[in-house]
Amino acid sequence: MKKFTPMEKSAFFKTKVSSNYFEVRNEISLKTEESDFKASSTYEIVMKKTPDEDYDLFVDRLKFKVNGKEIENKFSKVSDEYFKCIFPIKLLLNEENFELANYEEIKNRIIEKDKQLQDEMEGDGLKYIRDQFFEKTNSYEKLSEFIFSLGIIKTLESAMQRYSFEKKSKFDWTSPIVGKTVWQLKNADEAKVSGEYIYQNSHQSELLNYFNQYRIENNLEEIKEEVLIKSALKQQINYENETLFFTESKTDISIEIGSFLDYQETLFLKSVM
Repeated sequence: MKKFTPMEKSAFFKTKVSSNYFEVRNEISLKTEESDFKASSTYEIVMKKTPDEDYDLFVDRLKFKVNGKEIENKFSKVSDEYFKCIFPIKLLLNEENFELANYEEIKNRIIEKDKQLQDEMEGDGLKYIRDQFFEKTNSYEKLSEFIFSLGIIKTLESAMQRYSFEKKSKFDWTSPIVGKTVWQLKNADEAKVSGEYIYQNSHQSELLNYFNQYRIENNLEEIKEEVLIKSALKQQINYENETLFFTESKTDISIEIGSFLDYQETLFLKSVM
């Protein structure tokens, strides 16, 4: 593929982006010494190209369920009520990187939902969820960082980088307990043909540091002994022809820290258009 100037590159990616509708399944298995947790969430994502608007992509989340059911737990439901305010997300496509285009809309939705929830509820549970959510979303910078840390947005952004391996050479993913993990592409030449991207963790030593922070915050003993750390991230993206219209994406993440943590996650998107 020929080299583009920044303006040509941006125009190329915008013309290659297509609207799509995905079924999404997110499976997480998390084992520690204290707990053994498994959950599966399903939802649908609509990704629309909007050339006549002042943004490039419109992303909305629909029909969210956990373990095949609507959320019933009171506090989980409150948390999801706040989280739903983020959608729909409007994005600018800037040389195949995303930029948040509707901060004010989202902020107003959050304010309106917050007023409703405070009118309907009170107590420490609501305050805790509210404080945690507002800490992540109370400025343009924080909200952008939060949105672009979401697995679904990371996947869409990664798909946009099909032809930009200088961008795809690094990949980050945010996981429970260990937070943001940073990965380095191992198989660039093979990936260009197969669409399968295999990454290795480029900050292995930091995994234990993050995990120890979690343990200390939860009144558990810090791990000071040497432990075997194993991690892997693989992403398969299937495209239609030479466009950025992708039909399936599967991301698998595995992080093991000795006998203290076994974390597995799969995020699967399938086009239903």
